[in-house]
Amino acid sequence: MGPAFEPFVDPSARIDPGARVEPGVRLEAGVEVGFGAVIRWGTWLKAGTVVQEHAIVGHAGFFTRRRPGRALRVIHAGGVEAVEAAEIGAFAVVFRAVHPDMVRIGARAAIGTRSIVSHG
Repeated sequence: MGPAFEPFVDPSARIDPGARVEPGVRLEAGVEVGFGAVIRWGTWLKAGTVVQEHAIVGHAGFFTRRRPGRALRVIHAGGVEAVEAAEIGAFAVVFRAVHPDMVRIGARAAIGTRSIVSHG
């Protein structure tokens, strides 16, 4: 499962050779992905979004359900959507949604260096 969008990388997107972009993402015009950044499946970065060095967008997160004597890791089936011209700072981590929904980063939002954004 995962978010419902057509994977695509616009030819104008600038991806540093040291970055990792997984299959199943959508990067629109003018997106920039810095050195060491990781863009995981289910991520949609809209026009002009910047992901700085070593940021991780679409990480699975830590959400678990307790069962007698153990914790079960919950599958994160959602994604991340960064609306136009958002900026994700260096070493920031943005977790994808638990349910088949999207964690949304607003237009022109700035996520600071080493910040963590989680599903709600």
